Amino acid sequence: MICQWCKQDKDETEFHWKFKNIERLKVCKDCRKIQSKRYRDRSKEKRYAYNKWYRENRTDKLRATQKRYRESHKEEMAKYWKEHVDNFFIYRNNRKDKAKIETAKWHKDHPEKCRYYTKLHNARVKGAKITDFTMEQWDELIIEYNYRCTYCGKYYLHLEQDHIQPLTKGGDHTKSNIVPACKPCNSSKKDKSLTQWRKTAYYKTNCSNSKI
Repeated sequence: MICQWCKQDKDETEFHWKFKNIERLKVCKDCRKIQSKRYRDRSKEKRYAYNKWYRENRTDKLRATQKRYRESHKEEMAKYWKEHVDNFFIYRNNRKDKAKIETAKWHKDHPEKCRYYTKLHNARVKGAKITDFTMEQWDELIIEYNYRCTYCGKYYLHLEQDHIQPLTKGGDHTKSNIVPACKPCNSSKKDKSLTQWRKTAYYKTNCSNSKI
């Protein structure tokens, strides 16, 4: 069978089976690999942007897909890990120092993302049923409150996410349960409900103009 692209006569096994009987698609596997690589190289930014959007907006679906894959490929994964475990530790040890430097630099360059992912992780650890709060929603919330703390009303360049109903008391990590708060107010409220916090001296002294 002759490949339509490289014009070489190759065995049928060098072609994808579902394209064997389609004249215009008689392209060998090698040529298809070259085409795929060319496409990937040309569309990096587009694919990275889509992947980022998908991870942020389809988190639950992605996690469910990964879970299904792990459950249905347990034997293959165990076999692969057993065969490559030595290479993994060698690679990790060789990159340990470099990885620490890269991680520290990323944390320094992306403080908002670090805080966002920390909050998301804590919400999952504390058993929040809904964890769909995104960075875009956080940016919108800060602008909506004009960079002011929801409780004391003071302007702050850096605000923290406060859960109106604390996660430890069944609250969710979702937009309807999160408001921007300054560090002093957030530290004072901690895991108290609004009813409990309103009785404290800090709230009575500093949060008389609270929006909620």
